[in-house]
Amino acid sequence: MRWSTGALTFQVLHPARADYEAKRPTNSMSCVVLITSGATRLLLTGDVPLGDEIAMLTREPELRADWLAVPHHGSRSSSGALFLNTLGARFAVAQAGYRNRFRHPDAEVIARYRARKIDFFRTDHTGALQWRFAADGSITVASSRQTQPRYWHNRPAPESHVVAPEDAPETGATAPDAIPGPPEPFTGR
Repeated sequence: MRWSTGALTFQVLHPARADYEAKRPTNSMSCVVLITSGATRLLLTGDVPLGDEIAMLTREPELRADWLAVPHHGSRSSSGALFLNTLGARFAVAQAGYRNRFRHPDAEVIARYRARKIDFFRTDHTGALQWRFAADGSITVASSRQTQPRYWHNRPAPESHVVAPEDAPETGATAPDAIPGPPEPFTGR
């Protein structure tokens, strides 16, 4: 299914029509939407697991996205190498709650993104994110923890302060959970 409104084009890539006939797990029925505006392509993935990532690429082998909503909050059952390599994304955001009980996003998944030099944002650290794509091609990302700080909000360390799993001490310790202020906004192209 595809439709346009103004400068935006939306295309539903998943689930496939045949998926509605089969009894599929809930996550496998997540709606995946590609949003295109000019040369910018955003892929919203829902909770699709690895098997559905592969099925989607089988149907859409030329699928590319600049921005990616990390599948299934960054769980171990998603963000496969084939998916990430095919998309060629430059930026990704894992939508996860602060101190969530599932510990999403998973450290191995984050490492997959970093190995591909994909800028990785985490809403458990930043709060809500707002992406702005200007006509001149510039991109600004603002974090609600920065733009609307509250004194009672804990401010997790920015990504540069998080210890990667392979660099962590033997105790399994990670970077401090709080720093004196919110992370700086990302502005780039």
